[in-house]
Amino acid sequence: MIFDADILPSIVFGVFVSVALIAGLQMIKAEIRSAGAAENRIADLCFWLMVAAIAGARIGDLFYKPEVIFADPLEILRLWNGGSFYYGGAAAALIVGLVYIKHARLPLWKTADMFAPTLAIGHFFVWIGCFFSGLFPGRLTESVTEGLLSWPEEGLNSMLSIPHPRPFYLACGSFLIFIVLLMLRGHRNFDGRVFWIFVILHSVLQLLVDTLDFPGYTKPSPAIFSNTQIISAFIAFTGLSMLFYLWHQSRPPTPEGS
Repeated sequence: MIFDADILPSIVFGVFVSVALIAGLQMIKAEIRSAGAAENRIADLCFWLMVAAIAGARIGDLFYKPEVIFADPLEILRLWNGGSFYYGGAAAALIVGLVYIKHARLPLWKTADMFAPTLAIGHFFVWIGCFFSGLFPGRLTESVTEGLLSWPEEGLNSMLSIPHPRPFYLACGSFLIFIVLLMLRGHRNFDGRVFWIFVILHSVLQLLVDTLDFPGYTKPSPAIFSNTQIISAFIAFTGLSMLFYLWHQSRPPTPEGS
């Protein structure tokens, strides 16, 4: 069987995305049983979140790489090419999720807590997929190979792009976050705690990895923060603020006169 070298990385990436979806669905099923939530409504929420995330990520490409989209508008429909704007998908999923949760009258923060471990394990498999497939936007130029891992020059491996260590670090960090969330989910002092801890840890991970100097990865000058760093720092600050707010709201009222 002959494989097309141009499409093989997309196939590899697609396999890992599929694994991420399957792992996420199994994880959310376990969370539903543990929390005694309404399974049908959560399943519907999962569907709409997935649709919103894909649509938002592709639409976000209009802002992330406008020159590519305007040169070939059909590129926005080619999901198999990867490279979708992560924050566009996250923003769209957040908006749709909030609308659906309100419409279905689901408990907001309890529902968010159920999805936190699912998101973490999903990120792990997606980043591993980026690593093995080589589909990582802006990762290298053809002339830059120093310091990168290399595949043996034989068989299917020779058809894959040289893997870049950045998604590997993000995958390892996401798995550690997943473990932390599993440890926290049985000790919820207040609703929303697990979700916002995920948001904070994920943003810090993105912020830290983006500060590393990788061969072939284009970075701004040291005096200028990248878009990823700015967005991650803002999200981390928002997460800390929400965590403090929910903790404060959960505290029992202080008796008058004490």
